[in-house]
Amino acid sequence: MDAPANELFQRAVKAHRSQNFEEAANLYRIVMIFSPYHPDASHNLGVLFFDAGKIDTAIILFKRAIEINSSQPQFLASYI
Repeated sequence: MDAPANELFQRAVKAHRSQNFEEAANLYRIVMIFSPYHPDASHNLGVLFFDAGKIDTAIILFKRAIEINSSQPQFLASYI
């Protein structure tokens, strides 16, 4: 992952942990533009959608994270 995407991802995680969900979602989306195969951004954005009750979108993002990195057990647990 390149430096700008990594920095944005870290900002997204910080916003997510601070419960600034709109900012976190926007930053995760931007990370995915810079780095389309970023499994953590896909997963974390899926978590935000799941928590907002948008299950169909969350499932798509969880599946995408699994397709990118199937070795991460948290991705599969979220998908299930």
